[in-house]
Amino acid sequence: WATILLFGKEPQRFVLQAKCHCGKFKFSKVEILDDRMIEGDLIEQVEEVMDFIKKYMSVRFVITGKPRREEIWAYPLEAIREGVINAIIHRDYTESSEIQAEVYEDRIEIWNPGKLPLGITVKDLYKEVAKCEKCPLYKGRTNAVPGEGAEDSDIMFIGEGPGRDEDLQGRPFVGAAGKFLTAMLESIGLKREDVYIANVVKCRPPNNRDPEQREIDACWGYLEEQIKIIKPKIIVTLGRHSMGRFMKGLKISQVHGQAKRASGIWQERQVYLPLYHPAAALYDPRQKDVHMKDFRKIPLILKKIKEENDS
Repeated sequence: WATILLFGKEPQRFVLQAKCHCGKFKFSKVEILDDRMIEGDLIEQVEEVMDFIKKYMSVRFVITGKPRREEIWAYPLEAIREGVINAIIHRDYTESSEIQAEVYEDRIEIWNPGKLPLGITVKDLYKEVAKCEKCPLYKGRTNAVPGEGAEDSDIMFIGEGPGRDEDLQGRPFVGAAGKFLTAMLESIGLKREDVYIANVVKCRPPNNRDPEQREIDACWGYLEEQIKIIKPKIIVTLGRHSMGRFMKGLKISQVHGQAKRASGIWQERQVYLPLYHPAAALYDPRQKDVHMKDFRKIPLILKKIKEENDS
């Protein structure tokens, strides 16, 4: 199949599902503005999908004094191209559905069907993260912090980024906020080893500042692959920055502790539970009760998901 998909003429005669379905929408799939099915060999598909996305992605121009003006795209083209290539390479060609590339007014979503090729594990990703130099954050790190926990867990916690203690140890949530997270897990009968914990970015931002968009984009592929391998039934986002990566336009002060269904990574619709970041309770101890109350909803939500899946 690889030879046919790369070099064959009209490879869809042999591999019918080797297509990319592109769509342009407003803010949801209800409002369809454009729809296109892209065929051809894999190289042609990458270029045509990129052309489709760029057609609907805003761009501004900056005059720098050089012969050519500089293009500033709404999203980094290198990150978009990497997402498209990863979707095509990592898809399961035994699955009948096509790759989806969806352009919305406020986001771009790229989805590939099936599972990762056999043999790829979280530990393989750890090795890639450890040597990653995709953004400037690598220059100041002591250790990359890819994540840790049970690779078959139903629950995945996703924070914002490593802090000082995490950078020193190469493990997520090991400082004061991590100790509070561990205590909350124990309050619902779980240990750290029972869940999976990761961050949106894998290296510590200087002085614990918020991650920049280019840094988030550079790390996004790693987090996507972790989610695909682990296949969590529920993703618990810790803090507004993590929540905002998966659910746009929400205020954490209004939605914390409320389970939401939104577009998923390994499945079409994913259950998310947005929570305050554990560090918030360290700055305001009065918030601890709010954290604990929200946290106790996790087993109830998980039970409901399982009941829905069994029915």
